[in-house]
Amino acid sequence: MVPKETELFGCFPQVATVFVDQTLSVSVPVVVELGEYTTGENVGIEAKAAVEQVTIKGPKSVLDAIDHAKVKTGKLGEVKASFESNLDYEFYDKQGVKIESHHIITPEKNVLVHFAVIKTKTVPLTLQTKNGFWNEKDMRYTISPKSITVKGEPAAIDALESVPALILDEKTVDTTRFTATLTGDKIPLPEGVSLGETLGDIKVTLDILNNGSKTIKMKLNSGHVAVTPPEKALNYSFNITSLSFKIRGGYENLRNATADDFYLNIDLSDVLEKHVQSG
Repeated sequence: MVPKETELFGCFPQVATVFVDQTLSVSVPVVVELGEYTTGENVGIEAKAAVEQVTIKGPKSVLDAIDHAKVKTGKLGEVKASFESNLDYEFYDKQGVKIESHHIITPEKNVLVHFAVIKTKTVPLTLQTKNGFWNEKDMRYTISPKSITVKGEPAAIDALESVPALILDEKTVDTTRFTATLTGDKIPLPEGVSLGETLGDIKVTLDILNNGSKTIKMKLNSGHVAVTPPEKALNYSFNITSLSFKIRGGYENLRNATADDFYLNIDLSDVLEKHVQSG
């Protein structure tokens, strides 16, 4: 159709194609394809996009074919430290075929990608004690597996010489033989360090070579008992004349231990304060 009092002599092109389809909005996952790079020994790179998905709009026939958005990093050269970079992405189907269409509308043209320099190392598994009751000569233990692979920033990994499979609270062990089965996700790892492999159960067997127990009976008198506040500030009495308790430790220490080595401290300050307040 032309304006009134005008005449059409010709046009190019003579045929126009109109694209008609249902418009959709979908979210597709973002994957990162690492290009070539060089690093130090036992060092690699983990690349991850800052967003897991991008939302796109376009014709249903085009969007139905898109499986994911891919970021290609290209050649990175020598990488010595972690870094970030904004990189373009493209769309691909499930077979890895690139999908191109000027009808696809994207909210942004690129995404932020985090490049983490990761070093791996195999370190032995050990057993540590929480309170220091026993030293190395008092314990004989086996751990299976004997070592694990860990990963993290190079500085954190270089500083790591071993990893405790278990930090044992000696107060919970009342025997000369201790066994435990642990799961790999319970291993206490330093901050910035994670497992570099999938672990099954970890088995720990401990023989305590210098650990015994002894029951001691102590008289409840002024020679073995200290009360806070001082005795003159509060009247008190015991309904028993002695107290028996069990101790654990090295055989020589147990053999020499007597009631004279122990003292019972009783703090009654709270009882006295409540009595004064209520009066």
